[in-house]
Amino acid sequence: MVENVDELPLPIHLQVFYADGSQEEIDENTSRWAENIGAVVVQVDSEKKIEKVILGSPGIPDVNESNNTIIPQYH
Repeated sequence: MVENVDELPLPIHLQVFYADGSQEEIDENTSRWAENIGAVVVQVDSEKKIEKVILGSPGIPDVNESNNTIIPQYH
């Protein structure tokens, strides 16, 4: 799930890093925010264990880049 903290409809760019060493880039345009400006769900390969996810790219403005990397906690 990608949250839109400032409620600005910006493009979504995700880099997904999997435990097997593979990577996936996901790009969604601003129309994804039309349904819900607060948050959207982005589908990734559910068969693979995610090592980390990085949100953003140099072309997308972000005032707080400190919350752009997520490392899932598996129990």
